[in-house]
Amino acid sequence: MLLARRGRTAHERQVDLLPQLLFEINWGDSGPGYSWPESYHVAWVPGFSRYVVTASADSTDAYGYEDIAIGWFEEGEGRIEGAKRVIGDWWRGYRDRDHEGWVDLLGTGLIDEAGVRALREQIWSHTDEAELDRQYEEEQERLAPYKAQIDVLIGQLTANWPKPGSYAASVAQGMKRTRLRDAIERFVLENGRLPDPGECALE
Repeated sequence: MLLARRGRTAHERQVDLLPQLLFEINWGDSGPGYSWPESYHVAWVPGFSRYVVTASADSTDAYGYEDIAIGWFEEGEGRIEGAKRVIGDWWRGYRDRDHEGWVDLLGTGLIDEAGVRALREQIWSHTDEAELDRQYEEEQERLAPYKAQIDVLIGQLTANWPKPGSYAASVAQGMKRTRLRDAIERFVLENGRLPDPGECALE
């Protein structure tokens, strides 16, 4: 047999192709027996040389999906450090919207308890409260001309939502409405205009 090109030796890679648990937290309890757990996993994506970090909830109430991708990093960054960076950026988004830090560590995986708590400390315990207050006041001034229009838009988008049939459903719907308002306000701050209904992230 004649070959047109020289053969190459395949390189073996020791990579977990299934998502690996990083850790799991509880954001808080909205009532007796109603918690908001969130677990984080990291998975290698073959063909792209990337790791993807996901956040998973036990229902679709929080994000519209049970599992969402929150970021990625390249192989050279290191699996643990890359995952910490992505999750840290995710948590900063919560912190910058005045969300308090999570309350319980429910379990650990690739990142141990010390590493998880250190990451929480890094995000929430060294916040410059004065700077956050200044940023919040500035954003509220920019949003002020749009407040009435935002209320109308939210009313239109939620008009067909089903009436909650339980306390848990009522809490979940209230949180969903809050996230909708946050998404609209972020759009206004970034684009200087009110979004069309189809541009709203939760629609």
